Amino acid sequence: MSDTAASQTAPLAQLVDLTDRTAIVTGGAMGIGLGIARRLHEAGASVVIADLDEAAAAAEADVLQAGRPDSALAVATDVSTPEGAARMVDAARPFGGIDISSTMRASIRW
Repeated sequence: MSDTAASQTAPLAQLVDLTDRTAIVTGGAMGIGLGIARRLHEAGASVVIADLDEAAAAAEADVLQAGRPDSALAVATDVSTPEGAARMVDAARPFGGIDISSTMRASIRW
């Protein structure tokens, strides 16, 4: 089997181990951001879902938590503002910090 075929059939956790890593995914409550949040979680990362839609972010964090307790949380924030970005970073503190950042927000300004 080729490497490409193996990567399409093997569970992600067998391909990459993100155990003890923390990922922040902006725009993680839906669409591409949601897919990224789910895959990072599948690989073992704890995930912070940062999104303007608090209910959608919390619902997805609950789904991830059901599969692995204490591994996901949601933060409702606007990361296009310095205050919102700081709130997102602060939300990762229970997991020990940030190892991975995936930005699905269109107009993030640092």
